[in-house]
Amino acid sequence: INLKDMSITGFEALLRWEDEDLGKVRPDLFIPVAEKTGLIFDIDIWVFEHAIAQVEQWRKDFNQDFIVAINFSPTNFHHRELSNWTSSHPVFQQTLDWVELEVTERLMLDDDPVVMKGIKQLLKSGLSFSIDDFGTGYSSLAYIKKFSHILSKIKIDRMFVNELINSRSDQALVKSIITLADSLSIEVLAEGVESGKQEEALVGLGCDYAQGFFYSKPI
Repeated sequence: INLKDMSITGFEALLRWEDEDLGKVRPDLFIPVAEKTGLIFDIDIWVFEHAIAQVEQWRKDFNQDFIVAINFSPTNFHHRELSNWTSSHPVFQQTLDWVELEVTERLMLDDDPVVMKGIKQLLKSGLSFSIDDFGTGYSSLAYIKKFSHILSKIKIDRMFVNELINSRSDQALVKSIITLADSLSIEVLAEGVESGKQEEALVGLGCDYAQGFFYSKPI
């Protein structure tokens, strides 16, 4: 949600697994297993291609410049097929400036040459990168500055939004992130917004975007 005019600006693709025997399996349970076994690359590619196709259709149906945010595992940058996929798959024959890949703070912190090569490959298609769950890892505000040339958005973790109304320290932290990001032309999105008071506080702090149950549960 754009906090300036309260319009719907885009969607985040969320992966869920419903198994006949296991029932509903949470992503925090099956994603680490998929990463360890190497299956995550095929899963992420499937999500990437299907999410883009769906939102592309919505962009046409509603004549709106919606974006789509898609999680991308750090392990994918070391997969031998990444280069072939980005250079040969039909999805990259269009300009993907409305597609946003969400990566972890840790990915930026490692500053791995292989990762940077993969990021540069993906940037050629026009898509952008955002840091997901910012504030829960090890990165500092200095890393935002260092990688500002490849970042379009910072997503503030819900743990800071939860206490935003009652915690002055969380308010100060969120404000500092917004101020620095703004100076570097990086947008800021708050995750996990669940009340009007939280939204009001974020608007007052100058936050650009928000998502959470206050607007819609995953559908």
